Amino acid sequence: MDIKKDGRINPIIFSTRQVGNILPCDASFNQKKTQFESEYKYWIDEQNMQFEHQGLWCDYSRLW
Repeated sequence: MDIKKDGRINPIIFSTRQVGNILPCDASFNQKKTQFESEYKYWIDEQNMQFEHQGLWCDYSRLW
């Protein structure tokens, strides 16, 4: 895992016990993500459909 300190990435080392304490946080994130996706499913589907038909909104402004 990397943590930024003073704008730079500093690697840190966790013990197995510490990693076990971190994983439950990921479960709440996944739960929130699932809830968001189910609540805004219609909007997400519309955005994906618009992207498939029109592409990126900024395609015309690229210089290359």
